[in-house]
Amino acid sequence: TGVQTCALPISWAARKPVLASQTSGALDLIVDGCNGHLFALHAPERFHAALDCCLNDAEHARMLGELGHERAKEFDTVKLAGRVRDLYAELAEEKRK
Repeated sequence: TGVQTCALPISWAARKPVLASQTSGALDLIVDGCNGHLFALHAPERFHAALDCCLNDAEHARMLGELGHERAKEFDTVKLAGRVRDLYAELAEEKRK
């Protein structure tokens, strides 16, 4: 859901591991096992396995949080605004041609 997708960068900004259901937003942001864990809503055993992994392996949980933190930097508002500005400048330039 949109709420879940909004929570991902917030969790990552705090260097926390994320567990998310396989929805369109999460699928676009999470590389399963790299910067978070994904699970199907109809497969609660996957959720429990991912949760156990994070609770029982502090290094793995830390790695998920760190890699997620790096991903969250892509959503910095200043960077996003700069990308939008650059896109508009590029479109304006193409229109002038």
